[in-house]
Amino acid sequence: MVSPILLIAVPLILAFSVPLWGLIHKKLEKFVPLIAFGFNTYLIFRLLPFALTERTISVVIANIKPPFGINLAVGPFGLFFALIIQLVALATAFYLLSYDPPEPSDKFYMLFILLVLGSTGMVLTGDIFNLFVFLEITSISAYALTAITKTGPAAEAGFKYLLLGSLGSTLVLLGIALIYGSLGTLNMAHIAHRISGMDSRLVVAAAILFIVGFGVEAEMLPLNGWVPDAYQAAPIPVVALLSGAVAKAGLYALARVLYTLIGMPNIIMLLLTFGILTMFAGELAALRQNDIRRLLAYSSIGQMGMIMLAFGAFGVNSVFGGVLQAFTHGITKALLFLVLGVMALHTGGATDMESLRGFGRKFPYWSMLFAVGVLSTLGLPPFAGFWSKLALIIGVIIDGHPTYAALALIATFIEVFYFARLLSVIYSSKLSPKLVERSIRNTTIPLLSATFLAAIIIAVGLYPNVFFDLGDSASRALLNRAHYIFSIIGHYLQSMGGV
Repeated sequence: MVSPILLIAVPLILAFSVPLWGLIHKKLEKFVPLIAFGFNTYLIFRLLPFALTERTISVVIANIKPPFGINLAVGPFGLFFALIIQLVALATAFYLLSYDPPEPSDKFYMLFILLVLGSTGMVLTGDIFNLFVFLEITSISAYALTAITKTGPAAEAGFKYLLLGSLGSTLVLLGIALIYGSLGTLNMAHIAHRISGMDSRLVVAAAILFIVGFGVEAEMLPLNGWVPDAYQAAPIPVVALLSGAVAKAGLYALARVLYTLIGMPNIIMLLLTFGILTMFAGELAALRQNDIRRLLAYSSIGQMGMIMLAFGAFGVNSVFGGVLQAFTHGITKALLFLVLGVMALHTGGATDMESLRGFGRKFPYWSMLFAVGVLSTLGLPPFAGFWSKLALIIGVIIDGHPTYAALALIATFIEVFYFARLLSVIYSSKLSPKLVERSIRNTTIPLLSATFLAAIIIAVGLYPNVFFDLGDSASRALLNRAHYIFSIIGHYLQSMGGV
């Protein structure tokens, strides 16, 4: 079996080698992310058969076994989220081949790789302090990339993100300190095994700190104030990663800590409330938007709220629907933002609806790709979003929360209104005077990148069986705390006589 540690080591080495590639030839820099994420995607597919067996692989580092040493915990749930991150990263890295990054370009590519590396580390680590370390790598890279164009809106968006993200990171660190001070361990399996002996008031306090802390990256209300500004001001490839990878890593951390470490149903079910509030806040705000970047940003918030609702329902059926929806949301939003980036090339950078009126008449294939993303988001067949949204709503009903399922359906109807308005503008018979036939950049490579993501959405929609199998393994692995604990520290517990 290939070593999962390469998923961290190879991108890390390549990230810091970017300036060396630039010394050979400036244009070589843009190939480094593609090499890094191409390798990681290959590795993830090599590891996926293990996910289907519902095994958790403990990767020991420096030959010091957990709970005393640092380890990776590579199981079905983490691999499922790693797959989302790598597919989005691969498509975005390919998109970068025809993209002119802000200067200094070597810093841009380094931060871009580190952003994905941090997100990948978050979903694979078995140590709660390293979860924080990878969160910091992800966050700092994201702050810098949001503001990298050095415009006024970008600087403001980056500063908002920095303020909220720093607050979130601080609260996560305080939650870790509470647990370490009480239990004297940082290994997540060991914490899960021993947390029942911890003062319940401290457990609740740590859980609240984690919910708020990881809620920033997971776009949870009221911690998502940075999202619309960042999605509007950051470079399009960065936005695709923020929505498709970073938000999923934050969601993973939230679910992993609450389900595996805390394990208290009443605390986990707080996500029902946060999910509903986040979902409706995002969807209702999207109704009022005329800028498509902001509309997609609020739509992303609404979708993340729906996924939180599914995780808060605390049942294998609802979690199954939640992980499927996380996948389709990640792929679909990345597709929509990458297509929107090309649309903006034909309007001089404008992304308001009036500037893109009639775009579908001039550029039918690009508009078709955008429509695929929209229809999948709405949950229509034959796209991947149909199966994920159907599984989520049915799962929430089966697990005893029909009212919340009805609210999720209402949120979907709200989506129909604003996306129908958007598509009617794009396919309008009236043409915007801002539309130009030729863009300032070759769009062949972005076309292939967007087609790759659209093909995944259609393929999963038409042949969902493998998708279901992976989602089922991931959801069952998250709920099976005992299996996770024994997989990581079973040898230690046996040596201690089961203590």
